[in-house]
Amino acid sequence: MNRSALDLLSDDGIAGQFLKEPPFVRQVLEAQAKLRNALANPASNFGDLERIAVLTGDVPIGPGSREVPEGRWSNQPDGYMIRFYPSGYPTTKVDIFVPQGSPAVGKEFDPSMTVAVPGNTSRQRLLQSGRIQAQ
Repeated sequence: MNRSALDLLSDDGIAGQFLKEPPFVRQVLEAQAKLRNALANPASNFGDLERIAVLTGDVPIGPGSREVPEGRWSNQPDGYMIRFYPSGYPTTKVDIFVPQGSPAVGKEFDPSMTVAVPGNTSRQRLLQSGRIQAQ
């Protein structure tokens, strides 16, 4: 537990194998090592850990992806429509429309039972929570 994944790569033969790994694997191992170092540092805060752990930037289009226009409504089997406006990973604006006469009328929506699934298969699915964002 005292060592990082990169510490294990000190042997030249292993380090050479590490360099042959796909860039994503190297990126994960490097992030793991940085996280361990940050967790061992009492001066680290959540923001420091977040900057290490959360990937940023453009994501390549994954296999099986499809173009989904922002703000597209999706029909739900429970009788309502929903759309998501993600803003990074920590915040998602959710709009819900319940048509008159729908079986969903009068029912409480539990966002923690919902996952926003992106059209790009390389992007992360976003689990929702009921926590209201501070303005």
